[in-house]
Amino acid sequence: MLPLQLHLLYKGEIHRIGLIEPEEYTLQQMKNESLTITSEDGLTTPESVQLSVTNPRNKLSIIIDSEAILQAQFAAHDSMEVAVFEVIVLPTLRHDLPLCGVLQAMLHNYGVRLSAEQITWVNDDGNEPPPRTEGIELNENYGHESDDDDVVYSTDGSHIDDTDDNDADDDDENVDNSADIMDDARGSSSDDETAEVDPQLLAETSDSDYDLGTTQLKDYIEVHAYKPGRNGKHRLRLGDVFDDVEHFRYVLGEVMVDKGFEITKVYNEPRRFYGKCKISDCPWYVMGGKIRGNGGFAIKELQKKHECRQTGKSVAVNSKWIAEKIKGKVVVDPHVKISVLREFMHETYGVRIGDLKLYRARERARKDINGDHERGYEDLFQYAAVIHKYDPGAICKVLCDAVTRPEKVLFQRFFMAFPAQKNALSNSCRPYIGLDGCHLKSKYSGVLLAAVGMDANNGMVPLALAVCEIENIETWSWFLEILHSYFDNRLDQITFCTDRQKGLLGAIEITWPIAYHRPCARHIYANFCKEHPGVSLRNLFWRAVSSTNKYDYAIAMEKLKKEKLEAWQWLETELAGFTWSRHEYDKNCKVDCTTNNTSECFNSWILPHREKPCLTMLEEIRCMFMTLFTERKKEAQPWTNIPPRVKKELDAAYEGGSKMNVMAYGDLHFQI
Repeated sequence: MLPLQLHLLYKGEIHRIGLIEPEEYTLQQMKNESLTITSEDGLTTPESVQLSVTNPRNKLSIIIDSEAILQAQFAAHDSMEVAVFEVIVLPTLRHDLPLCGVLQAMLHNYGVRLSAEQITWVNDDGNEPPPRTEGIELNENYGHESDDDDVVYSTDGSHIDDTDDNDADDDDENVDNSADIMDDARGSSSDDETAEVDPQLLAETSDSDYDLGTTQLKDYIEVHAYKPGRNGKHRLRLGDVFDDVEHFRYVLGEVMVDKGFEITKVYNEPRRFYGKCKISDCPWYVMGGKIRGNGGFAIKELQKKHECRQTGKSVAVNSKWIAEKIKGKVVVDPHVKISVLREFMHETYGVRIGDLKLYRARERARKDINGDHERGYEDLFQYAAVIHKYDPGAICKVLCDAVTRPEKVLFQRFFMAFPAQKNALSNSCRPYIGLDGCHLKSKYSGVLLAAVGMDANNGMVPLALAVCEIENIETWSWFLEILHSYFDNRLDQITFCTDRQKGLLGAIEITWPIAYHRPCARHIYANFCKEHPGVSLRNLFWRAVSSTNKYDYAIAMEKLKKEKLEAWQWLETELAGFTWSRHEYDKNCKVDCTTNNTSECFNSWILPHREKPCLTMLEEIRCMFMTLFTERKKEAQPWTNIPPRVKKELDAAYEGGSKMNVMAYGDLHFQI
């Protein structure tokens, strides 16, 4: 059996003893713990106190007078997965008379709880009347059978005609009554509202809070705190205590949807609520009010009998309610189809919802999960300040437009980079940077610019990113100037690989005038094949691009010229001044990639977050950076001298070179 939390209740106070091991705990130990609590009242012997526990299976009070009964109750709590073993400690009622303890437990089961003063009065042969205790009083009808089985007491002492919960027309006709009886949210063995709360417990609350008094308020709230049934369904009960009025409204909405009816709200305020069935002839109504002292919100009156024909519709089925129900689906798939959501709501909750309402609910669920688009831009200043606070070496720049609309500051650009990325480029990466931009798919669009490097193992290393309004020479120049300044102006001899589009050429010439600029061969061919398609031209183009010496390059270009002169002229004109063939690449960066694949990998990597609000997207990407750098560090620790991917390429080259003939020619010159 699992450990249990032992709580001893004495005179309305809970004494938390702590965790106990049921298989090792004895009745004598429990008696000793109880005597330490009751010693102040002179109850110092085991015979002077009685211990009882509520059986979680049937909610009946059981007297613990033997080890067998104690272990049986431990087993019952374990089987019902109840983590708290709550024991009521009371002075023994006439322990000199047989079965008095059993009588005391029976009174408790019927809702009659004798106070310590009343037990003392009985034990003293009733010489003086027992003093009147404060807090929750015992009503004369409470716990006793009535001649009228269909009477429900309201909190103001009036009677409300109602039928027994077992009637077929009851509001809970579709709920298993056995689950109601076993509901662990109550301390009685019945689901009848008449046995839940004393009419004198709650004060008049037409315009004021409930006042339960101070002595028993804590115990009352703990016993009557609202909990759904074991079947997971919500229901309303007289005397239920909710966290606040919003909690009550939520549960009421769930009941309305489950039972399929609508209500008219006569009062709907933070301090009081009164609603009745929308059908005028139906007697159903509920009344509640706030408990004084921030004690929560309680149901004062409840008539749960419906005499109307329930339509199956409910005003509680709005986009907010639907968004809460489909949030789990949207977390897994933000683009979950409306048809899937429609079937889910019908099968799970039995409601049919229109496509437009489901669409709004899906958008609301996305907003609840990812945050608000407008608020995301507003919080970027605070986001940058937090990054600077916890990572002083980081750089975050926010640029706003105060000219277009002087009355309102508009977001324009955001730049972000971290010291780990700076150190990676300076110490671990090759002097090679891929530049590219991708369109954001959020509500306000925009472009994300990114600089991506390559480490010694040919792995992608994100270096910096920026969110801009558009991709042009102005935004690229702004991005590259900050990048150049952040990396200490020491990487002038660097190689950029770009798609040569939308202002990149001019921006690199301005910010990095002596840097090498390598165009992406895939983008070149995408433009080349529009005017000069064909398999032969494609093969010759890629042969020229991948040529590692002038001889092979010249042969490929000569064949391409004979195949189609216009195609050769297009390449010579379009790529003049660019090192687009592998044999012309600079030897400084030690990278022979012909395409800007690192940037494309980065764009694909962050694709799931490009439709989220700006702040959410940036935070998700920042966490991805942190995780990537941590994993790369762990991955590189067992390396010796040559990284795995490079070693694989060297092994392939060694295998190919073993079939070649090599002849020496002078010092360090060879003929192959």
